[in-house]
Amino acid sequence: MTEHIQVVPDKCRACRRCEVACIAAHHGMSFKEAMKHRDELVSRVQVVKAEGFKTTVRCHQCPHAPCVNVCPTGALQQDEQGRIIMRVQYCVACKMCMAACPYGTITMETIGMPSVDGEDGETLAQRARREVAVRCDMC
Repeated sequence: MTEHIQVVPDKCRACRRCEVACIAAHHGMSFKEAMKHRDELVSRVQVVKAEGFKTTVRCHQCPHAPCVNVCPTGALQQDEQGRIIMRVQYCVACKMCMAACPYGTITMETIGMPSVDGEDGETLAQRARREVAVRCDMC
């Protein structure tokens, strides 16, 4: 059976700590540092609030995942245990996986080195900045 995150909406307070923890895990930061950068960085889980209802939007690790089936480059793959794996080096940012995901859990993020204020010219890493699809990976 594929692991997935269970959310109990009655217990969710929409504090967004899960979003900050996700940012910290994916950007190698402490929780405190991630709190400072949460407006700039992309969380792979999203808190949703509606009238009388709070929960998170996250990957459901679908069997025969539609996002995997439409990926033209093989960037998204499903392993033998049913886990969906994202290989960003193959992502061409076509956004087909975003359209195919029934839960709306895939977003786009720019990866690469950020430019440094006051520095003249661009480094190779900064020119290589590109957009890729990101999704909850059960971190």
